[in-house]
Amino acid sequence: MEYGYFKFPSSSKFRELHKFYWIKRTSPSGLWRKWEYGIPYIVVDKSQPKLPINFTDYGNESDPGPYPIPLNAPIEGGTSSDGDRHVLAVDTNECKLYELYNAHPQASSWDASNGAVFDLKSNSLRPDYWTSADAAGLPVFAGLARYDEVAQGEIKHALRFTVSSSQKDLSILLHITRLAKPIPIFRRWDFGFV
Repeated sequence: MEYGYFKFPSSSKFRELHKFYWIKRTSPSGLWRKWEYGIPYIVVDKSQPKLPINFTDYGNESDPGPYPIPLNAPIEGGTSSDGDRHVLAVDTNECKLYELYNAHPQASSWDASNGAVFDLKSNSLRPDYWTSADAAGLPVFAGLARYDEVAQGEIKHALRFTVSSSQKDLSILLHITRLAKPIPIFRRWDFGFV
């Protein structure tokens, strides 16, 4: 595939996809114009020590640490990224998902704007209006297209992608718990998994 994009019935919605979906691939390695493309994750187990998390922006909407995320966990965009810097860890023993936003490893802990823990044995949502590593208050990992799914030829879940603006009203869709930079213009994208 030469360009990464989604096709929608309405060309107006197509234009509202986040600009990164328009970037020409420059290497078959998955690098897109000097940065890594995609959101990586790491799988951990009970042997992974839990590290303290210092929440720098949304501590009042974050699940308290410590989190079992190693200091060498992959960071979205790479270690020198100035983007969202998501860090995701799936704990196979506890069946929990740990996610950080704007994550920066320190000597023996993490600094992050915020963090969320999701129990993978539950369908519980975060409290209304709380953020997560995703601005919608949802888990990032659940909406990622993973290599094994693509290789099998079928993705059987909702996909995560970003758009330039979203709906203004939180009551529009079930499942969303928070809005990010809503713009009060008719016909914006619905926010959340649908």
